[in-house]
Amino acid sequence: MKRSIFFKIYGGYILIVIILTAVILFYSFDSIRNHYIENQTSHLEKFGEALKLDVFPLIEKGHFQDLDSLAKTIGKKTNTRITIVDPDGVVRADTEENPEKMESHRYRPEVFQALQGKTGRAIRFSTTVKQEMLYVGLLLEKEGKILGVLRVSFFLKDINHLLSSLKTKIVRIAGIISVFLLLAAFFFSRSISKPIQELTRASRKVASGDFNVKVFLKNKDELRGLAESFNTMTLNLKTLFQDLEHQKEELNSIICSIQEGLLVIDKTGKILLSNESFKKISQNDSPQGKFTWEVVRSPQFNELLKKVKEEKRNRFEEILLNEKVYLGSAVYLGSQERIILTLHDITEMKDLERIKKERFRLR
Repeated sequence: MKRSIFFKIYGGYILIVIILTAVILFYSFDSIRNHYIENQTSHLEKFGEALKLDVFPLIEKGHFQDLDSLAKTIGKKTNTRITIVDPDGVVRADTEENPEKMESHRYRPEVFQALQGKTGRAIRFSTTVKQEMLYVGLLLEKEGKILGVLRVSFFLKDINHLLSSLKTKIVRIAGIISVFLLLAAFFFSRSISKPIQELTRASRKVASGDFNVKVFLKNKDELRGLAESFNTMTLNLKTLFQDLEHQKEELNSIICSIQEGLLVIDKTGKILLSNESFKKISQNDSPQGKFTWEVVRSPQFNELLKKVKEEKRNRFEEILLNEKVYLGSAVYLGSQERIILTLHDITEMKDLERIKKERFRLR
């Protein structure tokens, strides 16, 4: 099924809008999530640095129960999980669980990084609280002595809820923008396809022989110039065909006025053109489109055509046809492989020659 140019253009715009919208949404969601995580990580780092002031005295004195109570109290108030791990990885305080029941945290990524003097960062699923969390580990060091690691973490479900809300708003906005873009693309595609469709319809009318058709466009662009050129071309074609028609009528008049029989034969032996004189000579009212051997029953006539085709040169031969003698003049047109044949009635001349011969013989 042949698709119109409108659907090709508009379909292309639809595809572009869909792809661009999908790419923008994907990268915007990813960028927003990364941005919030970076902000939250920075917030946790600052929170941990401030919390160190309360943690150092309790660790130095070994008051781990007080340290655990501090972690639970501050953690619940700030909705943040606080975990304190000693240099060996033993958990000394935690907001959510009893430290004594927790396994070693020495090789947790954020703790391990902090013990190496870096700021530990990690996002993973917590087996303790059964949720995905953002972890930040800070080294607890005083006067060159490592006291442990302060780990502060944040539940990513809060970020995910926020992102889900933002996604809904972004998708809604993207949908509205896409609708406007598709509407604009519809009218733009129509503004291009409609003039082309008008030119196509006009071209079909011209092809069918209607040279009076005109195309008028409101566009002020190349399409309007094309329409004007089309109108000029149509006018020129109309004039040309009128001239050709006049020439054809004049040629027919000339051919009809020729007393000799005239016909044009193609390379297959079909008669393409003949005048009234030939119709009378052949006694056939409609020789056009027929083979010569169907119209003319004369061996001399057919032999003349055969020789001209084989030799591809002009020839003159006497032809006896319907009890009359004709001088056949055959002209070979090499470029078109056609033959133009004229038949001159020389019957009277031949009779005179015969009479003269008889008189001369009687003397």
